[in-house]
Parts: sequence; structure tokens; C-alpha cells
Amino acid sequence: MTQLIADLGSSHGNDFDKARALVHQAIDYGADVVKIYGPSAFTQAQWGMLAGTCHVADTGFTVSAYDPETVKALESAVTLWRVPSGQVTNLPLLRALHTSKKPILLSRGLCTAWEYSMALTWCAGAIGIRTVKEYPTDPHHYCRPAFAHMNGKYGLSDHSGEVWPSIGAAFGGAAYVEVHVRDEDAGTDVDGSVTWAQLHQLHTALAYIGQMSEDIWAGQTDFRLKNAREKHMFREGDSS
Repeated sequence: MTQLIADLGSSHGNDFDKARALVHQAIDYGADVVKIYGPSAFTQAQWGMLAGTCHVADTGFTVSAYDPETVKALESAVTLWRVPSGQVTNLPLLRALHTSKKPILLSRGLCTAWEYSMALTWCAGAIGIRTVKEYPTDPHHYCRPAFAHMNGKYGLSDHSGEVWPSIGAAFGGAAYVEVHVRDEDAGTDVDGSVTWAQLHQLHTALAYIGQMSEDIWAGQTDFRLKNAREKHMFREGDSS
């Protein structure tokens, strides 16, 4: 089933109490993973409390990793790592992530295909997160065939401000979909972010899609049996 990442960005304004309230809200609205920006915004103990809030609710917690120091400081707090595309050539960082033995999501957005393939050699098994550079993202910037072949190996970081691209990616088997969530129309990415109501709508949609069968004959048992009987009767009539 596709996991839903609620990216809260830096909407906390380096206020720990607000960050904790936003984490609670993201959990309440259905996020499977909560992401917060700003490794230097809080103390290590505060990061631990934010992560603990998620862990108690059986929700994942992640931050964007920029250097080995961040990995060392927050390794016990996060359940997975998020690597921005601008850091995929940061070999000291990739070595530290590989050593941590936690799932890694590599952004494909601004790096070249060669840089991305090299990063995957350092982080075998990482999930590639496809990103479109334009914020907010218009429909014609998406590659529709790419959505159809995610197959659990890729994910989508969406900045359209709509739920539809994430739902399309889920139908293609995306491992993760990530959306920025705006709080009271504040922040740096308002136009490309979803509301809390849309986050919950996405949670409901992904849960529904996750229950759909991959069996091409699902729900068609009676039709299949009827079709088989008709073919058998046709053969008997033809042979006589």
C-alpha cells in the first residue's frame, strides 16, 4: 500500500510547541509518515520528542538529511531518511546513510540521471522519489507513463496543491507519495501545498486503493465461470 508523507516543511517557524501541534495534526489527518524541515531548529531532545509522538501513533518520522552530522544526531529518531536531489552527490552523507541501515528515499528532481544512478550504487535498495521542478506543478508537467510503472520502486513528491497526481501515482504502485501541507495559508510553498482537508482526502483515497485487488479476475468469478460453460457448450455443439 502506498505510504502518505505529510511534509510540514518549516511551517513551525522554529517554535517547538507549534511543531509538536503540527505533528499531532498530521497524524490525526492520516499521514503515514511526518516530515519536518530544519535539523538545526531544535535540540536533539526535542527532535526525540517529536519522533516519539509519531512512534506512539505508529507513524513514521523523517527529516531531510544534508550531512553526516545530521545522520548521527537524528539516527535514533527517524524511521527513514529523505535525501534532497541536491545532496545525491554528497558521498560522505551517502556513506553515513548506508551505515544507518534505515530506508532511504532519494529525490530525483534536480540531479542528472548519471548522478542518480551513482547514488543508488551507494544506497542499494533506496526508493527513487520523482519530483517536478515547477512549483506549483501544472498537469502538463507530469509524465503520465511514468506514473504507470512505479511498482513499489519509486514514489512521488508532489507540489501541485491537488490530490490527483498522488492518487494517480498510487494506482501505478508508488511506494510513497509526499505532499507539502500548508497551515493557515502560511509558508513558502502555499500554492503547491495541500490543505489539511485534502491530506485527509488523500489518506482515504490511498486506503481505498490499497484494498483493491491486483487480480485481473477480481469480482468476475461468475462471469468467468459463465464464459467457460459457454465455450464448453459451443465445442460440444460444433463437434456434433
